[in-house]
Amino acid sequence: MVERLPQKRSWPPGRVDESSWTHFAKRCFRPTGCDIVTPLDPAASSFPKPYRRPLGAPSSRALGPGLCVVLIVFGAGCNTVAPGENFSVPEESFNEDFFFCHVEPELLFGRKCGSGDPAAGDRSGGCHFNPGAVSGMALIDHAPVDCGGGDRPLSRAALGAGSSARGNLQAASLVMSRDYLTAPIYLRPTGANHPRAVFSKDDRVVDLIRTWAQRP
Repeated sequence: MVERLPQKRSWPPGRVDESSWTHFAKRCFRPTGCDIVTPLDPAASSFPKPYRRPLGAPSSRALGPGLCVVLIVFGAGCNTVAPGENFSVPEESFNEDFFFCHVEPELLFGRKCGSGDPAAGDRSGGCHFNPGAVSGMALIDHAPVDCGGGDRPLSRAALGAGSSARGNLQAASLVMSRDYLTAPIYLRPTGANHPRAVFSKDDRVVDLIRTWAQRP
């Protein structure tokens, strides 16, 4: 027994007899669905072959705006990329001229971060010139960069890749932050997770760290 469609539908047309409609319904109304592409003609020898959309490929009209919502939600939350074997966090870049002319000579070397201060109780080889003695910011001793008392080095011949001065810049940048009050280069020398306090929070070198953080 074939269930008749509700009267509000336009099919079958009145001119198609019941037996023909029953034959058409058996061919067309299946789970895969079909779209009428040619009007029925009762005089024709056979019904036109219905177009069947492949199962599992719904039309954009059937999906409607719900698809857009799903794509937006999952697209925003699941767009990930495998980092690969050589994954690394990009390093923040800080003004190198200000480092070479002020931060390194006045803070790192001036406060003896590398060599340590025996008068303050630092043991020999126990500070930042010895990579094995510290957990971060390993420094290299070298001749001061000549800035002529200004804010720019007079020569960059000794500041290229692989140089000691550039190595110190990279090491210091790793413990620096634009929010300098949260940077290890400020927190540790003021006594947080450090063998001793190297300077107080109101020391003038704090202004150097703040200015370096703000320099583009």
